[in-house]
Amino acid sequence: MIYTINRTERVMIMEKHGATPQGYLTVGEAANKMGVTVRTLQYYDREGLLAPSAQSEGGRRLYTDKDLIKLHQILSLKSLGFSLRDIKHSALYRLKHLLKSRMRLRSRQKLYAKK
Repeated sequence: MIYTINRTERVMIMEKHGATPQGYLTVGEAANKMGVTVRTLQYYDREGLLAPSAQSEGGRRLYTDKDLIKLHQILSLKSLGFSLRDIKHSALYRLKHLLKSRMRLRSRQKLYAKK
């Protein structure tokens, strides 16, 4: 019998067996790979700049390649002189703009569906 499990369940199962799920990096592995400290990643998570994609049952932060791309963007902007506050607010602005665009699109779709 084949069971389908979601990402969170897979993380919990893998942790019980003492392994990191495939496609995930622990906070230490992600920090080493990107040349930052574990404390930096914890700070970025706390400040809302970079949340991990998953968390193990034991509370360990787990990162994906997408998270590392976002971290690279943050580090690049920081090296160009942007403050973490500016980086965070620009990301929030883009997200708000994207959500507004999607809402407008859905409204238009509903309008055309009525015709």
